[in-house]
Formats: sequence, structure tokens, C-alpha cells
Amino acid sequence: MERIEKYNPFNTRDYYIIEKEGKKYFNYKNALLELCESGYVPKSGLLYDDVLTQEACEGKDVLDLGCGYLGILGLIAYYNKAKSVDSIDYDPECVKWFNKLIQDNRLENVNCFESDYFQNVKRMYDIILANPPQMPMLNGSVHDSGGVDGRAYILQILKESLTHLKDNGDLYLLLFDFLGLEKRTGDMPSLLEMSQEYGYHDIEEMFSADKIITPGSVTYDSIPHINSIYPLYDFGQEDKKCKIKILKFKK
Repeated sequence: MERIEKYNPFNTRDYYIIEKEGKKYFNYKNALLELCESGYVPKSGLLYDDVLTQEACEGKDVLDLGCGYLGILGLIAYYNKAKSVDSIDYDPECVKWFNKLIQDNRLENVNCFESDYFQNVKRMYDIILANPPQMPMLNGSVHDSGGVDGRAYILQILKESLTHLKDNGDLYLLLFDFLGLEKRTGDMPSLLEMSQEYGYHDIEEMFSADKIITPGSVTYDSIPHINSIYPLYDFGQEDKKCKIKILKFKK
């Protein structure tokens, strides 16, 4: 018996989780992506579905930087006719699982290999995609924590991507706006200012969505610390919320 559950985490578009023969699958386009035992389902990464159009991806070489178990960012580019997709992760279990999904779905020109950020990356790309850990935390899960100010991995990606992007290549980052994206929310320069110092000549907001911050969530519990780092940001008095944005940095 097959059971189908609708999934729409940001009220943008409908996806489906299919359960059959004791296994669960995330259904994306023509791919049935089997979920691992932890039951991980893509969430914020699906917002790239509103950004990575065929016009943006067709004929391009793409790097998914931190693919996780399901490699959803790279698959969005793949189904929008990217020429090739390299998906990488530092976690060998993620790499092993996504390689299984590549084989299960007979995906051509999609490769997955282990790399701690750019450590084992040798090629140049037209597009680099990332949804990095970025929660400002004193300590916490490696999947959430972006260091004390939340920017540790973002800045590393901004710096190191430049040597792996082709001329006029694009870096796409999914980011929380409280980190000070286009304007400062604390004492530090905005990420726009810092990216220009590194050598990017343009930054464009490609997508923006409200994120309601629910009590008990990692973001909610981190608000006091976030406010100590970014005091100019206002989460609201009663219903706490922020924005998630996808920004494109042009080399």
C-alpha cells in the first residue's frame, strides 16, 4: 500500500513524501529520493526551486557545496538542465547515501565525493550553491552552528569560492537576514561590504521569505545571543520572525 503526504514547509509550492514497502521517499521531479533512517527531509534548501531556473542553469557546471543526504540543491540545478553537477559533503555517510540515490535514479553527470568545503575540489564552476550552517552560537550542532557570530562558514565560502568560479561565475548563498546582509545589524560590516572587499562586483537578492520563529526552535533559543551580536536587528515583540534570503554574488 502506498501512502502520499503533501509537504510544503514555506508555503511556496507543494512537494510529496511517499511511503511504500516500509520505506519513505521524497519525490522531486522524476526522482524518488529514499530517506535515510533519520528521516531527513529537505526544507530551506527547497527555496532554491524559485531561483534556479532553466535559464540560469542550462549548460552550466554546478557545485553543490554541502549536499547532505539528498543533494537537493544540485538536483534542482540538474533538473533545470545543468551540464554537470558535483555534490560534496564532509560527512562520508552523506556522500555514501547520495551516491546510492544517484545510482537508484540513474542520474547522469551527477557526481558526489567527500570534501571538507573546497579541500578536494579541483575544478572550476559556473555556479556554486550553498546553504551553510549559520546560526550564531557559542556551541551547538555542526549542522546549525556558524560560530559565535554565525558568519564563520559564510566568509570561508565567500573567500574560497573565488578561486573555483569561472569568470562571471555566480555564488548563491541562502542566508538569514539578521546576519547583516545588505545593511549592518551590528558593529561588523555587512556581508555586501565584505564580499566587495573580497572581489565580488555585484550582489543580487534572488529570493526572500519570512521565517516564523517558533518557541523551542534552535533560532528561538538563540535569540538572546543573536541580539548580543546583532543588536540593531528587530525580531518583533510578540510573533518572532526573520527573513531567509537567497543572494547571488557575481565574480
